[in-house]
Amino acid sequence: MNSNTRMPRFSTVVFFVTVAALVAGLGWVIAARRALDDRVEATKGELAELNQQSRLNQEQARQHDHDKRVVWAVLRQCRSADDVGPLGGDRILSIMKDGDSVTFYVPEGGHRLTVDISWTVTPKRDQTIRAPASAAKESEIQPGEKTWSVPLLAEHGYRFQILGSFSEEAPMQWELSSDATDFETHRQTVPLFPFRSVGGAWSTHRNAVFSNQVGIWQLIRHPGVPFVPIPLRIAAWTKHGLGEDDNTDIKINFGLSLHSDNPPVLSASDVETSWNPQRGDRVGEYRVGEYLGGGRYRAQL
Repeated sequence: MNSNTRMPRFSTVVFFVTVAALVAGLGWVIAARRALDDRVEATKGELAELNQQSRLNQEQARQHDHDKRVVWAVLRQCRSADDVGPLGGDRILSIMKDGDSVTFYVPEGGHRLTVDISWTVTPKRDQTIRAPASAAKESEIQPGEKTWSVPLLAEHGYRFQILGSFSEEAPMQWELSSDATDFETHRQTVPLFPFRSVGGAWSTHRNAVFSNQVGIWQLIRHPGVPFVPIPLRIAAWTKHGLGEDDNTDIKINFGLSLHSDNPPVLSASDVETSWNPQRGDRVGEYRVGEYLGGGRYRAQL
């Protein structure tokens, strides 16, 4: 057989196959490295965008908190309902100025204010001791309670004030006024004998929330539960005083709450921090409705 036609040696074949494999592997490594570099650059871009969005969200949150403080500062300075003015927006805004009044604003929609009052009347111990048992029983006044409900005009400011006296016995009254010309000022008297205030206590209430705002975790933890609007408490305080020529101790509890017929909504900040639409969360799919504007989503209940 001619030596020129001899088959290549096995080692030669292995060598060329190995070289080809190395070249192919090198090409794959280069391509993979380029793809990885592209992915790294894309990730850097996404990270930069997320950082920018995070900074924007933080700035918006700071601005939101600043705006709330400004609004509360304005409401705190209001000496009458006419001072409130057209605040606008979609939130209920309220602040207790002191132990006797609260200023608030209601946005678009149907709203009513509920005033709940309860009281106890206790004869002083020395008077009880001196008085015959039968007379003490006849003069004893049972605890009582009273509720008023006042419809409100939307997109207006209001001022609720307790009227009483520290110097002399007088009927305990409350008054609700508004900057709306069509709203008639309400003044009601607590159904008690004359009362002289000697002190009181109250809780600091400040609100800047949407009407019927619900928490997204409420939807997560209680899926399918029918929505029942929860009244928004805007004030609560207690008055202590004396009556019947200072012979009785009187304690009156006041509660002020707003009821709204607006649809339930979710705050956009709650949605964006608790629901990632990219993941297709069940909460987002079934619980978060359309965006209504003004930082609100409709709650699907």
